[in-house]
Amino acid sequence: MKNIVEFLYKLPIPIQRFLHRIKNLQDVIKGRTEKQIEAAMLLFADKYNISEDELKRVKTDMTYYYVFGLTKPIEYFLLDFKSKSRKQRVQYMTDIEKDMYCHKYDGHRRLEALMDKWQFFSLMSKYYKRDAMLLDKDTPIDDLKHFAEKHPKFIAKPNKGSFGANTSIIDTSNSTIPSVYNHLIKAECHSWILEELITQTDVMAAFNPDSVNSIRIPTFRTNDGIKIFGCFMRSGRKGSVVDNAGAGGIFMKIDDETGIISSDGYTEKGESYTMHPDSKIQFKGFQIPQWNELKNLAIQCHHELPHHKYIGWDFVLTKDGWVLMEGNWGQYLCQQVSSKEPMKNKFIQLIKN
Repeated sequence: MKNIVEFLYKLPIPIQRFLHRIKNLQDVIKGRTEKQIEAAMLLFADKYNISEDELKRVKTDMTYYYVFGLTKPIEYFLLDFKSKSRKQRVQYMTDIEKDMYCHKYDGHRRLEALMDKWQFFSLMSKYYKRDAMLLDKDTPIDDLKHFAEKHPKFIAKPNKGSFGANTSIIDTSNSTIPSVYNHLIKAECHSWILEELITQTDVMAAFNPDSVNSIRIPTFRTNDGIKIFGCFMRSGRKGSVVDNAGAGGIFMKIDDETGIISSDGYTEKGESYTMHPDSKIQFKGFQIPQWNELKNLAIQCHHELPHHKYIGWDFVLTKDGWVLMEGNWGQYLCQQVSSKEPMKNKFIQLIKN
């Protein structure tokens, strides 16, 4: 099966696009996209002032672009396709198209290395600058005991999870080691990476002290060296452990050159804020500290993985400088929503170069 997937993603992009359209058309015919469309309509209909008379037309347009534009229902609204022409719409990088180009020019095996958090930690541990361990059904309970003795409070993430789902902070002073062990082993995820907690600087924690507020630095390996394109910051909401946009976090575009936040804050629910709704810190104009050091670190990290074309790095600022949180094939939704500019052509240019 893996060989079949790799073969399909090596096909020319037009053929891949055609195959995706067939799959998406099947999803529509079998009703698999109905819930996604209804959820998006429910979330955004009032925000976009869609009248009863318009609902059917918009729903038809969303369905058409899901099949032929490879645009997910939530992307349709977040990228404001309702008010854009067809010529404008094709300039935006959708998540499906991003994955096609990543698979084609980076390779499916590169994705596997990024999706397995423990494997990625093992490759890049010196940039994490903190302890971590893998916990699954084969892990002896004594390993967890030794880790918790050193770090009574730690964060647990599904080893192959995404969007911050099921991530939580565990305090072993409030639970017994066997109870923590059994809870994680019997959970749906089964395999976890446990990490020493990151202590971020006060200036970054000020946005939201409950979450670690990170910076995404996308890097591309090109014939002209490693290039940075499409940086943004994320901040969680009060009471939330994670800052992921998919988990309700707020994202803001960062100017790649200066490190200054150049947009308001946005969420994947279509909300926008000039300042953080909890801490009241203004987004636009905020200077990310030690910006040149961070860019140099991202480039240095990419040099450690010479076979990867594209990586979205997540970094956190601590008193000892920037540390790596994780790496992935990050989507380009946050950048395009916050900047209100299409990034498809530039992304393709960089990943093909």
